[in-house]
Amino acid sequence: MSSTESQQAVNASSGGARQQLAAVGRALIRPWLLRSDPRALAICRLILFYFCWPGFRNSGVLDFAEFRTTTFRGIGIPAALHVPLFSGPILEGLGYVNTAAVGCALVGLLYGLSAPLAATVNLYQNWVVQSSGKANHGGLLFTSVLFVIACSRAADAWSVDALVRRLRGKPAPRPSAAYRWPTTFIGALVATQYGAAGLSKLIHSGWQWGFSGQLRWRLLSHQFTHSPPTRIGVSLARSRTLCRVLGTSAMLLELSSPLALLNKWAYRVVIPSLALLQLCIWLMMGVYFREMVPIFACLLPWNAAVAQLDALSAKLYDFRRRSARQA
Repeated sequence: MSSTESQQAVNASSGGARQQLAAVGRALIRPWLLRSDPRALAICRLILFYFCWPGFRNSGVLDFAEFRTTTFRGIGIPAALHVPLFSGPILEGLGYVNTAAVGCALVGLLYGLSAPLAATVNLYQNWVVQSSGKANHGGLLFTSVLFVIACSRAADAWSVDALVRRLRGKPAPRPSAAYRWPTTFIGALVATQYGAAGLSKLIHSGWQWGFSGQLRWRLLSHQFTHSPPTRIGVSLARSRTLCRVLGTSAMLLELSSPLALLNKWAYRVVIPSLALLQLCIWLMMGVYFREMVPIFACLLPWNAAVAQLDALSAKLYDFRRRSARQA
């Protein structure tokens, strides 16, 4: 082969690699640029802030002030920034601030101020609980999701702020990518968290996590340490082979979850499968990741649901108009 032909082959190979890389880049960027209805994002706001709203009561972590001299050990970035564990009265005051801020964010009142404040106080309270020795695997993800929704335009519809803008004569917001990126971001957080969980199993235990009796042991031990709502875990534990298959399948699902970021069809398979995995964990082992419920609820196709609602409303309007003409 001549030098010219070799150079052409190298150029063709590099060109193909660039095209593949560009295709991956487009697949990653495209979901963030799709338009969405502002009401779909408003539904996510209602779900998340209703979940963390404590009602008309103090939502502080006052009891954890007593852990200062016993088990409290600051962890993570707040500890590196020397964030302290405040005294009891301050923690109680933060509880009232959190209650008010979450309530205002829920109804969309002064959302630009109340939502970030609610997310920040929630982060601090979650940090206090975790630093006091109470592990909460879903709490930090929920706080991250709360910051995502707090930094978005989630109060542009179905909110007090939206009502005020309407009374002032401002036009209603139209579908935009500004209402799509928050849910895309939440989906990315979920996919990467489960991917990290699968990678951690692979690094520390290898494939033996699935091939060994790890899942079978957990199914049986959780019957004594938790309160599973069913006896499915006991029934499955009778078969070692089935437990190995299920354990390996769960591990493969976690490892493949980042694929949801690359393809919409993978997203439609992976995200519901992860939600089903959480449901099975609760049914079989009694481990209830409470914070994951509203997070997965935000990933439902609310934009399509709103579009169907509009179509149904239009049909009802046409039906009433025809009925009025016939009368």
